[in-house]
Amino acid sequence: MLISRSAVLRAMLWLGLLVSLSTGSTIALSNPPAYLAIIIDDLGHNLSNGQRAVRLSSPITYAVLPDSIHAETISHLAHASNKEVMVHLPMTNHSNFPDSPNTLNEQQAGHEFLDTVARAIQQVPYAIGINNHMGSRLTEQRTQMTWLMQDLKKRDMFFIDSRTTPATVAEQIAIETNLKAAHRDVFLDNTRSYEAISAAFAAAVHIAKTQGSALVIAHPYPITLQFLEETLPLMKDMGIEIIRTSELVSFQLSQPTSTQTVAE
Repeated sequence: MLISRSAVLRAMLWLGLLVSLSTGSTIALSNPPAYLAIIIDDLGHNLSNGQRAVRLSSPITYAVLPDSIHAETISHLAHASNKEVMVHLPMTNHSNFPDSPNTLNEQQAGHEFLDTVARAIQQVPYAIGINNHMGSRLTEQRTQMTWLMQDLKKRDMFFIDSRTTPATVAEQIAIETNLKAAHRDVFLDNTRSYEAISAAFAAAVHIAKTQGSALVIAHPYPITLQFLEETLPLMKDMGIEIIRTSELVSFQLSQPTSTQTVAE
């Protein structure tokens, strides 16, 4: 008897859930729907992968890199598909990866810092929020994070802390500024294999089931897009509702901050 890949995937996800639940949680999987938001980062460099990402059926959020060659095209495509768009804002990092023209850094004076933010937002049409691209160094800096959150508050945007460092102060300062904000719970594709992505997704589902919601960050890798194409149609049957990131923000505010980080 042939078994479909979707059936195998469903079994893998359930097994991942059951294993994680057996380590301490006793919730019932028949609880009311839990909420999951998914952000796809690093969009704008590869048009075909970006187009494929926008075609995903669920209300995915698209974080577009300013200065990327296809930033406007991807933003327009996502907006036309009734999907949310964010600015994936470059920030300095501890790994010394090269900076782009719109990278925020600690050496910028206040006016230069805010001019960089404004320029980045202008390059990503329809953006309603921001998350950090890299930023393990800058998100540890209270002064610069205060400048950023105060500016986003004036623009009525929200902020998602990608949590690329355990020492981040970004979300905390956003909350202190009374800015709508949340944080990433799981990076989906640190390891680019179907099995590893399945395990990460099962972890996200577990968080959503135990805490009511979870926020996942993924990337437009072909293997990730294949996984999402095959997985998202299964979510309703698993009691998971995929929602917009803006809709998830209020849920994340009341949740404890995840300690998961990743090297940039």
